[in-house]
Amino acid sequence: MKKIICAIVCLTLVLGMVGCKETNVGTADGEVPTLVWYVPGDPQQDTAMVMEAANKIVEPAIGAKIDLQFVDMGSYAERMNMNMAAQADFDLLFVGWLYTYEQLLNSGGLLDISEIIKEEAPGLLELPDYVLKSVTTEDGKIYAIPNQQILAFSNAMAVRTDLAEKYDLNVDGMKPADVYEPFLKQVKENEPSVIPFRATSGPFAFLPSDFHYEHLYNNLIFLDLDTNKVFSCKDMPGYLDGAKKLHDWYKKGYIRSDVATVDDSGDYSMGRYAASKLVNKPGVEIEAKQATGYDQTIIPLTEPLMGRGDPLKTCIGVSMNSKHPEKAVKFIELINTNKELYNIICFGIEGKHYNWVDDTHISLVKSGGYCPNASWKFGNQFNAYLLEGQENDVWEKTKEINDNSVKSPLLGCFFDTSEILTELAQCDTVVKEYARIDVGTEDPDTYWDNYCKDLKDGGIDKIVQTFQSQVDAYLNR
Repeated sequence: MKKIICAIVCLTLVLGMVGCKETNVGTADGEVPTLVWYVPGDPQQDTAMVMEAANKIVEPAIGAKIDLQFVDMGSYAERMNMNMAAQADFDLLFVGWLYTYEQLLNSGGLLDISEIIKEEAPGLLELPDYVLKSVTTEDGKIYAIPNQQILAFSNAMAVRTDLAEKYDLNVDGMKPADVYEPFLKQVKENEPSVIPFRATSGPFAFLPSDFHYEHLYNNLIFLDLDTNKVFSCKDMPGYLDGAKKLHDWYKKGYIRSDVATVDDSGDYSMGRYAASKLVNKPGVEIEAKQATGYDQTIIPLTEPLMGRGDPLKTCIGVSMNSKHPEKAVKFIELINTNKELYNIICFGIEGKHYNWVDDTHISLVKSGGYCPNASWKFGNQFNAYLLEGQENDVWEKTKEINDNSVKSPLLGCFFDTSEILTELAQCDTVVKEYARIDVGTEDPDTYWDNYCKDLKDGGIDKIVQTFQSQVDAYLNR
């Protein structure tokens, strides 16, 4: 009997080991885990259907399923903060302009995935050097992976093509924004249903095109790339002149009178603006036409620059509280390398959520039940299907811009603001209180001195000194 029992026990152990081997892609007991992935955006009716299709790829590849959950953009940072504080069980999250890489580094919310990448997802190490450098801390650790998309930004003026042709606007070459004033005057005098200029960039639209700078903190702290000197908004070359120009355009009626209070998204979507400033990139003409209903002529204002924080605007990170960090990192590699999976997540199911219009382009079914229409949120956009109207080489051109752009000397520099949190909060409040600078409704001469004084009282000098010392230390390391 003892021999029989022993044989049964041994057979059970062997079968158990075989079972574990067969389900090695899952958990130790054979259960397939589900990775929860938070992304900002409107909930989609057919998300469950899309996840079912996606998991036919994900589960065999990494031994896990994915559960994509959309969170309202307006409450995304708050929701993620609550999850972190409660040590909620989730795995992946969008890291970027809504909830920044530095915020999460400082709070300890992200898992160091450096070693996991080397062992489990080496394909991620094939990303361009500047992409990896942007997220690598001074001690060599990586806490998130940027989504490849347009990472080098330049400003441009978008002008309705029909109006540009009607008034013989010269659209060749890079020009400063104030060159367009005669055109705006003609629109004002002859097109009563059209608003000449959409003021969304404040005085920044009027800065000299040969002034090379990057944002270090909000619209408050900047770096002069020619001198590596840190300065605040009040000391930015051309900023006050830009504010005056904006007010001058407001007085002349080129900017709508209710600009300070109106939600103009409806007017923009109906093409009621003759000109507006936007971020330039390959294919932006098509995006602008889709947004406004009119052909748009894009005229560059500045050369492409990859700032320190630009690759950090759209990343995927792993939560410190993830119970399946290796599988989470494997998923990041998968969503960045598997084109079929990526496009399912981006666009849903063929025939229901999108349709092919030719061999290379798709059209979205906006009422189909799944239309996030934001492929930059999910992974490597260079793997995305082309949308109707996009040029066939749009992603090749985008990558070329990224590769050849001017790169910030601060890629991989992360600031410690723990000693100036009070000053930052105070100066952020001042900037909000003087928001009229950005819309031109008041003459800067009436408030500029008070604005500068309030920033100084709020601690702007200490903030500049703190950033400058860290810039110097990083560049001289």
